Amino acid sequence: MPSFEQSPAMQLWQSGGGTGTIHSLQHKLLAQLECRGGGMSAVDAKTHQGLNELRGLAKAWQFSKAEEVFRILVLGSDHATLTLISHDLLDVLEEFQKRRKRDLGQLLQQTLERGPRHVGGQPGGPAPIQVASPYDGYQRQMSELAGRHIFQWATYYRENCAYILKDVVSRLPAMHDNTEAEDRIRTIFAEHSREIFTKGYEKVLERGLAHEIGLAKSLRGLQQFMNVIVGVLRDQRESAPSKTHAAMYWDIASAMISGILLGYRDVSVGELVGEDQLSDYLNAWAPTLGFCRGRHAILLAGQGRSVFNGSEASVCSLLMGVDRWASQASTPAVMPKYSRVAIGLSRLDITYSMGVDRVSQDVAASAFFGSPLYFKDDLSDAIALADVVVAELTPGTREWVDSSGTNEIIDSSDVRGQIAGFADLAETVAATLASRSAPSNNKPLSGRLPRNYAKDFPLDDPLFREGHYEVERHSVNRIIQGLQRGIGVYLWCSVRRSGKTTSAEAIAGPSGERMVVLQTMDHRPNSPELNVLSSRIRAALEEGNAIPETFFAELVKDCVAATTQANSPRRNLVLIIDEYETLFELIDTYTERLPGLKVLVALPLISQILGFSMKNTLLFMGQRPDAHMILLSQNQLSPNVRQYAFPLFEHQPGTPSEFATLVYRILGDNLRVTDSFVEAVYQETKGHPYLTVNILVDFCEWLMESTSFELGSELGGQYFADFSRDRLDLVVLRNSPHYRLFHKMLAEFSSERSRAQEPWLYSVTSILREIVRRHPKRMSCTLAAFDGIAKPYEELAKTPSRQLLASAAMANFFSESNGTVSAGIPLMARLAATAMSRTLS
Repeated sequence: MPSFEQSPAMQLWQSGGGTGTIHSLQHKLLAQLECRGGGMSAVDAKTHQGLNELRGLAKAWQFSKAEEVFRILVLGSDHATLTLISHDLLDVLEEFQKRRKRDLGQLLQQTLERGPRHVGGQPGGPAPIQVASPYDGYQRQMSELAGRHIFQWATYYRENCAYILKDVVSRLPAMHDNTEAEDRIRTIFAEHSREIFTKGYEKVLERGLAHEIGLAKSLRGLQQFMNVIVGVLRDQRESAPSKTHAAMYWDIASAMISGILLGYRDVSVGELVGEDQLSDYLNAWAPTLGFCRGRHAILLAGQGRSVFNGSEASVCSLLMGVDRWASQASTPAVMPKYSRVAIGLSRLDITYSMGVDRVSQDVAASAFFGSPLYFKDDLSDAIALADVVVAELTPGTREWVDSSGTNEIIDSSDVRGQIAGFADLAETVAATLASRSAPSNNKPLSGRLPRNYAKDFPLDDPLFREGHYEVERHSVNRIIQGLQRGIGVYLWCSVRRSGKTTSAEAIAGPSGERMVVLQTMDHRPNSPELNVLSSRIRAALEEGNAIPETFFAELVKDCVAATTQANSPRRNLVLIIDEYETLFELIDTYTERLPGLKVLVALPLISQILGFSMKNTLLFMGQRPDAHMILLSQNQLSPNVRQYAFPLFEHQPGTPSEFATLVYRILGDNLRVTDSFVEAVYQETKGHPYLTVNILVDFCEWLMESTSFELGSELGGQYFADFSRDRLDLVVLRNSPHYRLFHKMLAEFSSERSRAQEPWLYSVTSILREIVRRHPKRMSCTLAAFDGIAKPYEELAKTPSRQLLASAAMANFFSESNGTVSAGIPLMARLAATAMSRTLS
């Protein structure tokens, strides 16, 4: 068996084997906690914020403050949490001077040695567990997840999978052969995958829900589980110090992903047969193959149980070829960056990042799957994007390739289904990639910006954003944690595309003492588990019969079963209803059409919703704070609704904040961004994610036209100031193609239809436009001036000016400080001023 002693990489900060002691303590602690029923921990939002602050201070060489934060994290965290973040703390210690590094390393070691207060020394207590190998520790962690924290992707799964990945990689340098580590990790994750997805479907059957809901829950869970690994690998890709480390992270993450897929393939319960689902829904999970090693992906094609629908040669040969190219001594560090299935096509597009510096080169590869390729236009489109394309060609497309003289296309038709022949294709892929990427290897990246990198951000593809571009919203999680400690009805409103739905989906599920259940009134044909509430209420209104007294309570139980693994709602249940305006518009429309529904369905339902909120937390999400105000003569719910401000992406200058991380995700590894640039962008968008992407697309286009910028240069605040002068002028904005959605949306908010149907939205938008019209440079006014501007809209909105300001500020339309009212999002205010009012019939 390979040696699994502490790796040299973990001993850099302190001689004498101190981190070896920390390593053994990490596994011993986790085992003791599980034995004593203490459960495992998840890293909370406050701790994440502390880690980000620590990294920012160390990066800025503010070591005295960094030491203070380090000590707070070590001494203030419970021991299970401290174990999970110990690798992160050790990484940050690399930035410290020798003495501080030694002292803080000893503090971390001593704190871990003390263990939890209830561990050890208790008469009659269980004897300490000795973990035979790290694999036993990893197995215990995954078993604990399956038993107590199943499907809690954003918390327990993310933290524990990140720990396992970092821990395995830290040990690999001491091993003679990494194969056993990959095999053991793959097996652990396969067994776990089979267990949890079997349990998940059985829970749906127990509740008597439709097979379609169980299937959707299962496939969605599979995507989320794999995206956890993709997200963890992405975080390591951004900080991999060498080609060797990059390869090791990729190896172990690939073993995890392939294990998850192999375990799902073995699921067989009721109508859910994992092997059939993987074959039937290849497009749903194929994107994750871009993060797999070819040697791992090929396992899904073996044993006569292939899930590739005849596309093994194209997909596996491509991935095996990438492995060979990446392992060549002349190739810089290579890591998978993005992977997606092209919309409307059975084509897997993978982008690899080549190089370990902040500025790296992108290399693209594509594989067609599903059926032979008949159309040359599909090949032409692929060649325009990728450096190498693997496809099963037909005689017609093969003739076109031969006649066109293109070298990027590799035909897999001759080895279709013959695994032994994949090696030859892989060699051809590796040679093609080596040839295509070679010119940039021997010279630094320079010259003008070659393309608009911000356009790569998938604004309209949420599944692709997940894992690849996702930013952890600790600010949102903190508010949810605060809400769940109480009860009541709360309202989150914000302008469109603020990230409300994405944030809610990320935090949904059980976590610790709370459970967050998400339902949406927006129709989701591919996610029926999120439409249980919507479809059930629509059905009740259509049937027109009196609903039972337990209607809403039973409906919530079904929502819990459809979206989580819990047996029943916990004491601290947070139910989020997204696009809540539709719920009340639906009730209002039906009762207006059939007045009898008011007493049979509408008022009983509203009262039951209020009753639910007296024992739990109900959170409405939307854009308007007044949509729930219907049937007010007997509506007991509306007086109890409390509006909360929805947080846009938080930012603290000079730290790896939510907003700074978003900017880095948008611009990728290809541009070097300074803190002053991030701060300048933040002051314009205030953390609004959609508008941040829009403005950075506009900025990159401007940069491509610049004669002063050269690739590799740092982007500072002056660059953004120059861009703002050229591109954010109101006349220029009016004709800009980069803000089309908001131009149309704000024009609609200012329309006569909006005035009649959405008076609050019309009033707020009109006031915002008037402030910018009067004060186009500072986009602000005094409170007294605001009262004057808002006065004509008070009767329309049925709200006094100061209440209108308060509700609009919480929805991010305005901000108020020291008697001055300002635009909440300056860029949106500019767009509102340039949007053309529309008269809609």
